[in-house]
Amino acid sequence: MKTRLLLVTLLLASQLYGCSQFYAHRDNLNEQIDSWLVGNEYGKIESTLKYLSTSHPDYQKIKDRKPALTAARKAYIENVTSKADKLVADQQWQQAIDLYTEAQAKVPDDPTLIKRKTSLIDERDSQVKELRKDMMLRRGRALVQYQSIYQKLEKLIPDDYGARYDINRYHKEKQDVAAELMEYGEYSLDSRNYVLAEECIDLSNSLAPSAEKKKMLANIVRTRKNIDDKRRSNELLEAYEKAYDSGDFAKAGSHLETLLKLDSNNKQARELKTKLDRDIKRRVESGIERGKTLYSLGKINEALSIWEGLLKIDPKNEELASLITRGKKVSTKIKTLEKTSNN
Repeated sequence: MKTRLLLVTLLLASQLYGCSQFYAHRDNLNEQIDSWLVGNEYGKIESTLKYLSTSHPDYQKIKDRKPALTAARKAYIENVTSKADKLVADQQWQQAIDLYTEAQAKVPDDPTLIKRKTSLIDERDSQVKELRKDMMLRRGRALVQYQSIYQKLEKLIPDDYGARYDINRYHKEKQDVAAELMEYGEYSLDSRNYVLAEECIDLSNSLAPSAEKKKMLANIVRTRKNIDDKRRSNELLEAYEKAYDSGDFAKAGSHLETLLKLDSNNKQARELKTKLDRDIKRRVESGIERGKTLYSLGKINEALSIWEGLLKIDPKNEELASLITRGKKVSTKIKTLEKTSNN
């Protein structure tokens, strides 16, 4: 088949080559170009002009026409693509593809036409693939829903010929669809589309159970969990870095604790936790001393504000808790004394 196609291609090419040479030496070439323009045969025009001799009587006239011919060719291609776009907008995909095929015959090897047609075919095939997948999944779900009905029918009238015919047909369709779902599930698995793979194989297993399918489903569930955990881990690490950089150690610590609950062996999280604890310790020690200085100067509320802020990032710090308790008592006494003296 390929050999035959190659021979036909070579034959057409040789014919075009011969015709081009033939027309390039004819005296009525200008009139022939006008005729080709009517039919948008730019391929014939271009291939013929390649063999145009400077000794041709209309050489200069034809040479002067080249810019106009180039502009007409460009306008034709733009017109084709515009019409094709409108056809696609009206869901007339095959008509648009046929239009490009017709145009390619008139303007062979044009990169714009080749690219647009290829892109259109790829998009059409992609949509067809999605539709077939959707139909297959719908059939699978419907067959699963009908299982209990056919099982009951088989028990009620096992010897009924009509019922037996329907039941046998149903079982045949189940096997066929289960095989198709399995094939699509394996393809999705190879493409790492684990969500679709799980749905297809799960439906296939519901229609035609097997130990192999159950094993595959278990592996997919584990794989999906690992992927989800990794994605969640990355999100928590990003959130940690954002909180840490903004100086919100409490929130940064919360993100790390969530991450370690998700994956207690996460080495990066453990290292970050050690670093964060060290930074918190330095900040708390420095803040305690700054608060004590303010406290000694009688700035009780300012000291309390610092200590209470530090307690949020180090809630188990007993020294902070003690300082805050004592500071609040002193603050209360001062307020009471001020109130009494005012009265």
